[in-house]
Amino acid sequence: MLTRFISAVVYNQQSLATKSLRLLTTTATKLSDSDHVRSKALEKASHDLKTRKEQRWLDTVASDSEAIVKGEKQHARKQGDDKKDMTDLQTDTIKAIEEKDRKGHLPQFDVGRHDTPESRIGSGGSHKKER
Repeated sequence: MLTRFISAVVYNQQSLATKSLRLLTTTATKLSDSDHVRSKALEKASHDLKTRKEQRWLDTVASDSEAIVKGEKQHARKQGDDKKDMTDLQTDTIKAIEEKDRKGHLPQFDVGRHDTPESRIGSGGSHKKER
């Protein structure tokens, strides 16, 4: 997102520089603003550049940055919702495991590679055998 913002700023700066150079080097008759004195034409062109075009450029940059901030807020909100959902899932899983343990449906020891198949078969739940 930052790349898009930077490229928008750079593009608009280049565009603004090109247009301002074109306005400042244009003769008074080509400006067709009924000013025949070069200094007045330059002043008007400079003023026009500073007001409208610069404002348009600033509006573009501002709207781009607002869109970036809005997108980042939406992403953060979504990430927060995902974390909340994951926390709920973990809590529900822990409660379910505790419930099964309380009812005696879980094995009393970890099944590992050193266990024999006979000890694994009757290890959990209501099928417990006294050994």
